[in-house]
Amino acid sequence: MGLTAYIDKKINMLKNMPIEKLFVYLTVFGIILRFLLPYVFAFSPFNQTDPKNWQIAGELVLDGENPYEVSEKERTHMKYLMPALVYLFSAVLVLIERGTGFPFMFSFFTILLVSDILTLLLLKSLLQFYEKNVLLAHAYFLNPLTLLAFWYLQVDLIVALTIAAFIYYFKQEKMNKAALAISVGAAIKVFPAIFAIIFLTRKSLLSEKVKLLLLTISIPIVVTLPYFLQTPGTVINELFFSYTRDIYYNRISLLNALIIFKNPSSSIERAPEGILKSFDQLLSPLMYSVIIITAYLVRKKPVEQQVALIILWIFILFRDLQLHHLVYIVPALVVVYAFTENEKSKEKVKHLFILLAILGYICYFVHYKLYRSEIISHEEIFAFLILITWIINTMLLTSIYYASAEKNKS
Repeated sequence: MGLTAYIDKKINMLKNMPIEKLFVYLTVFGIILRFLLPYVFAFSPFNQTDPKNWQIAGELVLDGENPYEVSEKERTHMKYLMPALVYLFSAVLVLIERGTGFPFMFSFFTILLVSDILTLLLLKSLLQFYEKNVLLAHAYFLNPLTLLAFWYLQVDLIVALTIAAFIYYFKQEKMNKAALAISVGAAIKVFPAIFAIIFLTRKSLLSEKVKLLLLTISIPIVVTLPYFLQTPGTVINELFFSYTRDIYYNRISLLNALIIFKNPSSSIERAPEGILKSFDQLLSPLMYSVIIITAYLVRKKPVEQQVALIILWIFILFRDLQLHHLVYIVPALVVVYAFTENEKSKEKVKHLFILLAILGYICYFVHYKLYRSEIISHEEIFAFLILITWIINTMLLTSIYYASAEKNKS
């Protein structure tokens, strides 16, 4: 049997395979990719900086210290502070390591794997309920953006899970659960709290809106309040204004790319103080206003379109975003694609989605393989890729806004 005939046979076998069986096979394949590919490329997820940050934070919490007020010397690897849930979560994993000897990194790896599988199953359940093709859920699980975030052991995968849960419960009209899901996300990364706007713009009683708003902010407040009472200024600055700290070549906003083109050395240095102050004082209110206005304008669209549009504006406007943060939009785009009736819109979303995933991988390759290996020393190349990513994000914004989606089944 020739190679072509063998491939045709296997393709026909897959076409005739029951959907559930194929879904399981693809899931197993995705799990294998998460374990094997990093080592094929001589890359270890367990040597990444961010998980080490959370381990240090967990140790500080267990030792009774405030991770928001430790000195720069004590927090050598803690350059970026997070909402407190990450620290409490890390403290539990450190406690497990101290009690059982099970390494923190392996626990962290396991949690992210479970989180990814839960996101997959949530998307599958949602698609199944509305009689869509459940295999579309693997557009998340096997997506290069998802795999890259996993290989770098990013807590953003847990945030992606909370976004998927938010969409899932919102479409099921289970608003309390939707609010709690996004509350967990906001206690890990602040930005998901912005989805509370979706509750505020939907038609409902004022008391219902207030209740959902309070639920959304409840978990972040509960876990962060003890540290806020000790160091209020530091907590507010780190959680809401630290995104204007530096200009780095792997940040994905348009402003970053333009600054890098103008002065490549600024990509690895602290940005001039004047630029940061101007950005804070003048552009931050404008950016938040754009997101609020967008949420109001798209209030009648299905929730997955609202989520995708808000995230895209965040990607376009905010500077302290890296390429692995693109995983936030993947669950929303999967649902947007599944529920879009207009074939032209569906094709646009699909093609731009694929291009975004490919560009994300190329940017990481340039960053970690070429730049860090000193094969490429010009940040302009990375800035050029950022510009293309920004353009694709903008095109996605337009395509999703005009996508025609089905009305939810009652």
